[in-house]
Amino acid sequence: MLGGVLRGVSSLGALIACALGTIPGHTADLPGRIDPDPPPTVGVPIIAAAPAPPQYSVLVFGGRMSTTDIYSTALWNLTRSDINQAYDNWIVGVAFQRDIWRWNKFVVGAELGLADRFGHYERCCDVIVKSSNMLHSGELWGGIVLRHEGYLLFNAVQIGAGVIGGFSAVTKSIGREREREITQGGNALFLFYMGAELTFSTPAAPNLELVTRLHHRSGASGILGGMSEGYNVSVFGLRWRF
Repeated sequence: MLGGVLRGVSSLGALIACALGTIPGHTADLPGRIDPDPPPTVGVPIIAAAPAPPQYSVLVFGGRMSTTDIYSTALWNLTRSDINQAYDNWIVGVAFQRDIWRWNKFVVGAELGLADRFGHYERCCDVIVKSSNMLHSGELWGGIVLRHEGYLLFNAVQIGAGVIGGFSAVTKSIGREREREITQGGNALFLFYMGAELTFSTPAAPNLELVTRLHHRSGASGILGGMSEGYNVSVFGLRWRF
């Protein structure tokens, strides 16, 4: 009899297990894990590299050719009262520069320039020979540039300076240069070139410069062409650096 009871209990347990297996199970929703606040992000300053300075420039200039020496021309002939005619022909030109080496505010570069010298004075000025036609004389020069980028004055004007040394060739001589050829028995077609300039710019437009330059051709006491001086001129122009 006891065995029958045990078999009955076992059958009942199996029946309950099967019934429970058919009921869908549910799990209790447990709250998700809450992570602690992430550590604050520390901002790393981004240091932008300074823009590279311009390496190229173009200068456009013009002026009136001087009949005096280099020193008087550099002062726009304001100190000379003993000359009858201080100027004769004209010049307009363009000069291209490229910076090659830079240290602090000093820059070494190269320049190539082209100009048209023109006017009616075939010879000037001890003996004056004028032409009814416009005379033209082309000039090509090139040389080494040494310049200083200058200093900012009163937080308003940047003043710099430069000097160019090289060679100059012309298609023919006119005006005061032609007269010097005749009196010195020389040839001014190929001479030394020297340019000395001051530049002015503002912080608002640092790449645009107002330029005043002494434009000088010389044989350096007869080394080239048997000439002393060729032509001198103080020019004004605008330079754009890029």
